[in-house]
Amino acid sequence: MPQPPDSPGPRLLAVLSAVAQAGALDLAGVQAATGIPRSACYRALATLEGAGWLRRRLSDGAFLPVAAALAPLAAVATPGVLADRVAGPLAPVLRRARIAADIARLDPGPALVVVETSRGEGAAAPPEPFFGTPLTLAALAVCPPETRLALVRSALDSADEEDRRAVTSGRFTRAVAACAAGGAVWDPGTQSLTLPLDGGDGIKGALRLEGTGATRRSENRLRGLAAELRRALPDLLPEADVIRALYWPVAAGRPPDDRRRRG
Repeated sequence: MPQPPDSPGPRLLAVLSAVAQAGALDLAGVQAATGIPRSACYRALATLEGAGWLRRRLSDGAFLPVAAALAPLAAVATPGVLADRVAGPLAPVLRRARIAADIARLDPGPALVVVETSRGEGAAAPPEPFFGTPLTLAALAVCPPETRLALVRSALDSADEEDRRAVTSGRFTRAVAACAAGGAVWDPGTQSLTLPLDGGDGIKGALRLEGTGATRRSENRLRGLAAELRRALPDLLPEADVIRALYWPVAAGRPPDDRRRRG
């Protein structure tokens, strides 16, 4: 191993390069890869995280390169744009709350793919069943009407009879509309609260928060946490009135407000 750098600037570059090359490293891994003392590694990682070059993974706190920041410098493997935009800001709050969480992206397939989770690394997480998860209801709630219709029609090609009946009867659409009206889906069976994610640039998804304990207490705690997260990230986690105004103008009783429309 070459002599470790002994000044802040070269140390930052060494740490950033080590994480980018590995794809994910914790503090011990960065120290082993660079030879930089632990305290100096910690300061460099904190600086790079604060500047938006690195973020911490939900599952284990390992540092990952942020694709948007590093794209001009090198092609690096990351879990995706949505995970970069959401997991970094949410991770500290979720760790403090000790809440299990999943971030899912809506893909054209159509499929709901978990791109980051606090339950494990999630690199090979399988797609969730399109008609069988609240993640779908939340992700579709922030899709334009024509996109929702196209995705549901495409999913019907491989749907079973029960799912087809849910769609043709209108039950599935009403569930999506209820999510848009309330801004979330509460599932008492799993004690989870699922929020729509609008990642911008056509990226849609959902954030699932899972609680424990008595159902009413768990729901209240998760709704309080959801409100805190929405205050911190209003563009990524829109409130119900914003969802209705942007994507459900009929339900809102008025046309979308152009001043609130994102590009």
